[in-house]
Amino acid sequence: MHLFETAPYEERRLVGEGVLEAAVSLQETGEEPRDLLRVVPLRHDPFLFVGPPDLISAVTRPGAGQPLSAMRWVLPRAGSDCDRLIATHFARHKITARPVGRTDDWVLAQEMAIALNALAFVPSSALATRSDLARCLQAGEIPAPARTVVLVAEAAAAATRWFTVLQQRLQQAYTRTAGVAYGT
Repeated sequence: MHLFETAPYEERRLVGEGVLEAAVSLQETGEEPRDLLRVVPLRHDPFLFVGPPDLISAVTRPGAGQPLSAMRWVLPRAGSDCDRLIATHFARHKITARPVGRTDDWVLAQEMAIALNALAFVPSSALATRSDLARCLQAGEIPAPARTVVLVAEAAAAATRWFTVLQQRLQQAYTRTAGVAYGT
């Protein structure tokens, strides 16, 4: 068996067509599971604000919502699933982002934030531990967004032993890295 990480729209099509037996992807907001597919949450993965310590210090002060629009941002690739998630989050909080760079590589996004003196949202599961990089879960009254990583398979496949074992192994792997965002 092969397991691929896919975009939310792509994995459902590939699993539904029988091209893939299972896929790991992001749960779409407000989406209803299809009758023929089984969607199992694996991990709730909060994003964190990351950037140079002076910028993080500036946005963690009470009433810091307005300065977020004034900040420079490193964002995910335009149109990607994480870009849509973050754009929706910005719109909900009336933040107008000024992107100075874009990448889907979370390690590179953190390096770019430091090099460009900018902020970035990074999933807690991809957080780098660096002395020149600060992080926080909330800027003023505005929390960072979150995503839910899910395992998707056809309903019939979800009843098999391999699916149960795969689900357990993926959840164990996520559990081993759960404290990374909080320095534990």
